[in-house]
Amino acid sequence: MTTARTPRGIELAIAAAALFGIFASGVSRILAGESGLFGVWPFLFGFFTIWVNALVVLAYGLRWRSGFMRGMTATMIVLVGLVYHFQLSHLRELRDVWQWTGNALTHYAVPMLVFADWLWFGPARTRWRWALSWLLFSIVYTLFALVRGTLTGVYVYPFLDVGTLGWRGFAISVAGMSLGFLIVGLLMVALRKAVARLQGQSTR
Repeated sequence: MTTARTPRGIELAIAAAALFGIFASGVSRILAGESGLFGVWPFLFGFFTIWVNALVVLAYGLRWRSGFMRGMTATMIVLVGLVYHFQLSHLRELRDVWQWTGNALTHYAVPMLVFADWLWFGPARTRWRWALSWLLFSIVYTLFALVRGTLTGVYVYPFLDVGTLGWRGFAISVAGMSLGFLIVGLLMVALRKAVARLQGQSTR
């Protein structure tokens, strides 16, 4: 099952925005003396935001045609925007134009662009069960964050910080996030189905 054909120029613009957002985030840390040229990238890829923006670069740069994969990419990047805006944005102060640019692109511009692309150019035939399968991406990241945090003592997100939450709190946090992710995934499927009907496409 394949997606409708997004104009190539739009795909490349979205991929470029995500890639430059990652690059700008790295430059900000280097200029601030927080990381070296080689150490900055392993650090950045500890963040779910960077994982998902890298996924966007691959999905749009390589022009993935799978409706399932495009839907997962769209859902994950929308979640990046929502979680950052409502849970994390108040925890950081942007120090320079590079950090501001990286933040604006990876947390706001790219999520909105991908969301719009999914609604308008996504597959007509989507499946409700996809929303459950899409959780696998966030589960893999959670396991990575847990292992990384255990080895380094650094948990980049407060809601995944086992040292502060304890195992019970961590389990409750992950369960709550998984439920939220599932709900957003179902909404993404529902919205695409609704738009497809308005476009006169069969959703069966």
